[in-house]
Amino acid sequence: MPIAPAPARLIDAAGRPRLGVFSAPIADLNYRDFIRPGASRPVPLYRIKRWLYLGVVSPEFIVGAAVVSLHLVGNVFFYVFDRRGGKLIERSFLAPLCRGINFDSNGIAGEVSFARGSDRLTMRNDRRENRHLLSALVAGVRVEAEFEDRQEPLACVTRTGFSGFNYTLKLAGLPVTAELEIGGAKSRPAEAFGVLDYTTGCLARETFWNWAAGGGRDAAGNVVGINLVQGVNDTGFTENAFWIGDRLVKVDSVSFDYDDRKILDPWRLRSWDGRVDLGFTPEGERKENVNALLIASRFHQPFGEFRGTLRDEAGVAHEVSLSGYTEEHYALW
Repeated sequence: MPIAPAPARLIDAAGRPRLGVFSAPIADLNYRDFIRPGASRPVPLYRIKRWLYLGVVSPEFIVGAAVVSLHLVGNVFFYVFDRRGGKLIERSFLAPLCRGINFDSNGIAGEVSFARGSDRLTMRNDRRENRHLLSALVAGVRVEAEFEDRQEPLACVTRTGFSGFNYTLKLAGLPVTAELEIGGAKSRPAEAFGVLDYTTGCLARETFWNWAAGGGRDAAGNVVGINLVQGVNDTGFTENAFWIGDRLVKVDSVSFDYDDRKILDPWRLRSWDGRVDLGFTPEGERKENVNALLIASRFHQPFGEFRGTLRDEAGVAHEVSLSGYTEEHYALW
């Protein structure tokens, strides 16, 4: 099925999501107009989940930052992994009624931020200026990063069960200019790559997924990015894709082969169409178990190195070496 032009609005006049894979992000995310099948009124806001994740990978460090808004509660995390020293610095926050969270972005333009005490995290989207920005001062760590945008993003809307939907905008392998400061010592990697995950949806009360994303180069020196998923955004359409340079290559369903009891053992990711065959070697992980009354989360995000083969539409095999993330996430929300 071909990639379609993006609709002007996420939800149509009948209250239904516009399903498909699109050539550009959707500008008007009018999720307040969504009406579930069999209902006559828009869905309550607490059923809508939104998040923005930005990640940076380089030979020196790996960064992950996210702001999640569930309306009744918010969740924020930030971490830096020193790849050479093997040290992880992280902070996470629960925000009842999303206090301290500003979520004013559609993934194209606007700002998502969090502030509590001396901790600050800001993520800005501005595709008109061809960039996304991450600014953080958390746990005494300062990160400033500018992500160069892509001309071919991955944007899709899928069903989630009988009565839900999910919109996601994904970008990976973005060239990044970054500076990291820990304890007064500054680091500016010669080369870094970024990952962006913007999501808005009415997901199932119980949701589980695996996700993988990262960036690097192939053997010919082309910039490469991957975005792969299993368990969500794979009904009717999938968000699975990789980029060779600025060219988007769509991918079929992907199998994640790993031992959930030994999550830091090697992983294997393969797509049903044969375009993806990657091994993943974790170097560490960011994990968290949250239990906040009606909301719970079991979260593992290993980070490390992907190696293997990506095969494009012409059948050309690209041998790749990428840094990035895998994820196992169960949520009750």
